[in-house]
Amino acid sequence: MEKGLTTQRLVMVAVATMMAFASAVASQPIVSKYGDVDWKKAETNYIAALNSDNLGIRQSAASLCR
Repeated sequence: MEKGLTTQRLVMVAVATMMAFASAVASQPIVSKYGDVDWKKAETNYIAALNSDNLGIRQSAASLCR
């Protein structure tokens, strides 16, 4: 009986540890991978890529629409 209680306690400690870690991670602010982006300039570049004479650039720009 004692072995069963020990296993149960170990599982409970592991679950509590995972919950504490998940809570700590979830409370952190999300850091944008894009940083300070000039979205107006990005839009201008995107439109220019869609109108490019280069087929590869147009395809690449069009694939961003998904």
